[in-house]
Amino acid sequence: MGLRKGQKELVEKYRGGYCAVPAIPGGGKTYCLTMWAAEIISQGLHKPGKILIVTYMNSAANNFKQRLSSELARRGIEDSKDFFVSTIHGLCLEIVKEKPDVILADNEFEIVDDAVKRSFLSRAVYEWRTVNDDRFKFFVEEQYLTQSRIQATYKNWHEKFCALMSSCISDFKCRGMEAREALEKCMDLDDTSILKCASEVYAIYDRNMKISGYLDFDDMLCYAKKILKEDASLLSKYRNKFTFVCEDEAQDSNRIQTEILEMIAGGNLLRVGDSNQAICGSFTSSDSTLFKNFCNMPETVVYNITQSSRNTREIIDLANYLVRYVMEKHPVPECRDSLLPQFIETVGKEDEFPNPVIGEYGIKGRIFRSWEEEARAVARQAQFMTEKYRDKTIAILAPTHTKIEGIVDALKAYNVQFEELDSSSHERSRPLRIIGRILKFLSSPENGEVFVDMVNDCYLDETFTEVSETGNENIGNTGQYTEIDYRERLKNYLVKQSVYDILYPVNGETVFSNISDELSKSNVWRKFRSSLDSIRELLEIGEKSIEEL
Repeated sequence: MGLRKGQKELVEKYRGGYCAVPAIPGGGKTYCLTMWAAEIISQGLHKPGKILIVTYMNSAANNFKQRLSSELARRGIEDSKDFFVSTIHGLCLEIVKEKPDVILADNEFEIVDDAVKRSFLSRAVYEWRTVNDDRFKFFVEEQYLTQSRIQATYKNWHEKFCALMSSCISDFKCRGMEAREALEKCMDLDDTSILKCASEVYAIYDRNMKISGYLDFDDMLCYAKKILKEDASLLSKYRNKFTFVCEDEAQDSNRIQTEILEMIAGGNLLRVGDSNQAICGSFTSSDSTLFKNFCNMPETVVYNITQSSRNTREIIDLANYLVRYVMEKHPVPECRDSLLPQFIETVGKEDEFPNPVIGEYGIKGRIFRSWEEEARAVARQAQFMTEKYRDKTIAILAPTHTKIEGIVDALKAYNVQFEELDSSSHERSRPLRIIGRILKFLSSPENGEVFVDMVNDCYLDETFTEVSETGNENIGNTGQYTEIDYRERLKNYLVKQSVYDILYPVNGETVFSNISDELSKSNVWRKFRSSLDSIRELLEIGEKSIEEL
């Protein structure tokens, strides 16, 4: 594949200094950066240092490594050690390991993933609430809630409050504020200020993490910057190590990441991104204005990549129309400067990979009366598409976690196989939830509600399709019994029974009395009956050898 407009200028002309490459979707950013790096290495212009390429996903880092290694091999350069590709967190971890004493006295620390971070944060919020519950409840208008909804509302608010605290703490860290400084800066704010609440939760969270010897991803960035700022010899080492520093997806960078890369680059910084694709600012500490400002600096050379062969003419026209609409007609005037006048162009007719052409317009829209109706329609369409195009993959995007859950439920109801990529998805958290349910049951085997919860999560977490007497499949809330109805009936029935009598009946055979015919004939009931031997084995774990376990 040849070099297109913007790509060609970068590969042939950029040899140092500040350079920005604003690139439209499908513009070939990875290919362009790969060809530039291969050209620099082929000519030896990077020596005596290396080229550092920083990305924000492990998959992207691996993609860069593979592509650049293949291109260098094609040019006769095997096993090159002239470049280093890393995520920003991987780079910062390497820096932090140079000076572990800056973090903890015993020089030992462990990086925790998002699941552990959420657990520590939730505990910190609960600890904060023990003396600040009135402030926590201040944000919930309890007078408008029925008694039955109050508990569920506070549980939901706790989860949202934790997410809000996480965002604030991340922002504190990205601004270089340690817990003590955040407390001092927020001290004079009103008690109901979210920032003041966050500074106090931050102090508890930070204390508990340090006691456990843990760091989260934001900590790595903070400490990496601190170390480089305070240790001139170490900063000099990294500047000598990397002649060029390249940042991919620069529109999703945040303040502290930008500062770290600028410190290491020492003047030779290449940033590639698309400010119109900056979607992370609403749920991370990223700041798209940083890349915009970098592009506008007088010392920055800018090469625009505007051609793409990924999409049809119709999709490109729609994307460009939406950019113009936001810039010129958005109903909120303050939003009109949120996008840049960066429009996608089709490639030339002579291009090796021309834009696809279709016989009919490929963009459709529908209006639904409710979100539930929309989720079911999306699931039905996914079912149709997966059966029609068995060799293709289909992406479904949703604006919020709640919406994702609705689509997931609908996909399960239609028996559509899928993978949920949301970081807090049901599938990713299921192993931890199962282990938790089992441990809780083993600690309180006589508790009926604990037993039911364990059965429901560990043995009935499967999609069934019930069939009515007329032979029609019941999917969703149709007013007749469905899979979800039977689970609830099973729960209501089991909590009234003795767990011991269910698992260890006097005469060896469990007798279930007062059970409805509908429940006794359901798939859920059959699944429950078949799980009893396995549940008994759980209670007998103490009698098993390690090999048996």
